[in-house]
Amino acid sequence: MRRLSDTYVADEQVLAAESTLQDLLRRFGQAIMQRFELIAQARTRRLAAAELRRLDDRMLADIGLTRSEIDSVLDDASGERRRSIATRR
Repeated sequence: MRRLSDTYVADEQVLAAESTLQDLLRRFGQAIMQRFELIAQARTRRLAAAELRRLDDRMLADIGLTRSEIDSVLDDASGERRRSIATRR
């Protein structure tokens, strides 16, 4: 046993408390990293949208997009377009 704040605590209790603290700090760190990743993804999306909006309609057509599709293409993580190519005719 160790003396901790004028009370005796079994080693198992100290180890359990340390483990709980480590788990809490690990989860807190993961949450912070997820927030930074979301911020980075949002920034990347904004920059990509700005670049695509700078292109004229002919350049967008060359890469197979219309101006109205810019946001939906960037929103779709898989890269699949929301409307089929057949409806473009």
